[in-house]
Amino acid sequence: MARSKAEAHISAMQNRLSRNLGVFGLLSVVAFAACEGDEGPGGPSGGAGPAGPAGPAGEQGPAGGQGPAGGQGPAGPGGVDQSLAPAAKLVTGFGGAQALSGLTSLSVEAKGTRWMIGEGYAPEDEPLPAGTYELKALWDIQGNDLRLDYQRTLLGFFPGEMTYSEILRDDGGYRVGVDSVFGGGDGPLTSDRWASGRRHQRLLHPELIARDIAADASRAAEAGAGVLGGVLHHRLEVSDPVAPLTLWVEAASGRLAKISTLENEHGSGDVPLEVFYTDWAPVAGGPAVPRHVVVSLNGHVVEDETRSVVTANAALGADAFAPPGGAAVGPVDAALAERGENTSQFHQQFVGVGIPLDGLQATVQAVELSPKVWHIRTGSHNSLVVEQQAGVVVIEAPLYPVRSDALLDWIGTQVPGKPVTHVVATHFHDDHSGGLRSFVAAGAKVVAGEAAVGYYREIFRARRTVEPDALAESPRPAVLQGVAPGAKVVLDDAARPVSIYTIDTEHAADMLVAEVGGAVFVSDLYNPGLPGGILTWLLELRSSVQGQGVPVTSYVGGHGTTSTPADLDKLIDDLTP
Repeated sequence: MARSKAEAHISAMQNRLSRNLGVFGLLSVVAFAACEGDEGPGGPSGGAGPAGPAGPAGEQGPAGGQGPAGGQGPAGPGGVDQSLAPAAKLVTGFGGAQALSGLTSLSVEAKGTRWMIGEGYAPEDEPLPAGTYELKALWDIQGNDLRLDYQRTLLGFFPGEMTYSEILRDDGGYRVGVDSVFGGGDGPLTSDRWASGRRHQRLLHPELIARDIAADASRAAEAGAGVLGGVLHHRLEVSDPVAPLTLWVEAASGRLAKISTLENEHGSGDVPLEVFYTDWAPVAGGPAVPRHVVVSLNGHVVEDETRSVVTANAALGADAFAPPGGAAVGPVDAALAERGENTSQFHQQFVGVGIPLDGLQATVQAVELSPKVWHIRTGSHNSLVVEQQAGVVVIEAPLYPVRSDALLDWIGTQVPGKPVTHVVATHFHDDHSGGLRSFVAAGAKVVAGEAAVGYYREIFRARRTVEPDALAESPRPAVLQGVAPGAKVVLDDAARPVSIYTIDTEHAADMLVAEVGGAVFVSDLYNPGLPGGILTWLLELRSSVQGQGVPVTSYVGGHGTTSTPADLDKLIDDLTP
């Protein structure tokens, strides 16, 4: 069976660890193994577990009792009693029920890397580096409160450094510092961001899930056997508010290798979410924990975290989870929190690149630019709505179906009796195409750059059970019209024809702009009315527009507001070295 990209990533990390494990590393492994027990048989072949390199004692390993890893150190967990049920093996692999039930707090110091899917040049591209981070996490397990202190180095579209904290208490969230390249500061976290962070951290720390199973084994239902890397694993299914969690427990050792589940991506629907655990080590006074965790979304690695320090059951300061100045957290909006859980990686990816997209943008703010032409501004992302004789054309369906549903309701009130005939996708990036499915469900033809037509066909057919939308509830085939590079498509009308042009840019292979009455709608390449920009993209836009003879009198932004060609020229001059 072919390995997933995430499994290959794990294997490469293990091989690198094995190559770099010198004499000092071997002595460390011996020290870990010696701490695990006093008597009892060693484990088989010292390298069977997901932690990678073989233990120093070869086939038998150093003498050891049952211990949290069955008599072996973190480099190669030994065997567990094969008469145990899979849930009992899992608990044993974490160090036993007592170690788990006695866990009252965790303190973790870690470093990691985030990647971002769905934002490359072409739909099939690998994820882009979002940034690296250093993290100190405090978790009051009894009180169910969490604090994350981040130092991020952004590597995406807006490189920079950010230091901030997320307080994710049981009763709501609070941010201390600035987590966005666009500014901000201290204040409550929206309920979707709060729920996203809590779900994400729970999956990064499977000892918390195992603790629940140790308290009540009925939480984990046996789901048959599976094979990972040629090794037999038990599968346990645990209920979860989003989708069931499948725990892959190595049959020989009781070690947890991965958790697999589903989550919603706004454009793609149901996507697999997998979290892999390796480099296991016991924690003094607590359970064994993974020191290396890798997160995979839809087959792509999106996070790789390594823990240098893990402390169990330390006393936490009384103010560790208190917002500064006595500020309040919450209250939690249950519906918004549910959305955050369903789409946790959407939030984690965008905050990881310094552009949080928290909260729900579904309030239509319409600015009429000219008769029957409206600029729809709903927060960070915009659309253009054009009424024609035969119906309505919408340019850009960003973010998520809920936003598109609100826009469709507005159109039904503003332009009663006229259908949306076309929706134009400026480019495939997730934050600019996540609402297209609602327009497909409404019967609109999708006009898109040729490079993304195949991608759109896939996402319009995708299953969507985690968070069903209108297309999932009333499926219908999508009608797509591709625009070839250098071509021009006109959606004709006696009063307000819409002309669609391709743009040759390094930002996206399928980039389009749409022109109506001299107003040119553009996304990402130029953000009218907002400061700054990326010089290369601005030059590409101007060159393509001029080269194709686009009759531009104003630019209308997928972000921002409106401006003139002279404003674009001035911005280019200001940014040119």
